[in-house]
Amino acid sequence: MRDGRPLPGALRLADVREIEATIAATVLRAARFPELRFASAEVARRQDGGFDVRGTLTLAGGSRPLAFPVRREGERLVAEVTLHQPAFGIRPYSAMLGTLRVKPDVLVRVALPAGGL
Repeated sequence: MRDGRPLPGALRLADVREIEATIAATVLRAARFPELRFASAEVARRQDGGFDVRGTLTLAGGSRPLAFPVRREGERLVAEVTLHQPAFGIRPYSAMLGTLRVKPDVLVRVALPAGGL
């Protein structure tokens, strides 16, 4: 925003809210699948203080095996994983005849307090 006005070409707040509602209702089908669930099968500590994690991710009714590293950043544990939406049966969001769309691969970043680990 500039002087209280949206930047040229930027989405209005009402548009953003509509897109978020559409993604929840039709892309992720949140009413039918309200939870995203990760069940770990193996966690192995690495010498650098991080972990290698393996398990199954369930998202929008689809389940897939998932493996990713977890690294220590100060007092936090951080994991980044790229999810390919079509692998979970998700058709990526698209609007305005395809001029506005979400790529099929989405980077998810999770950071948690390391606590006593």
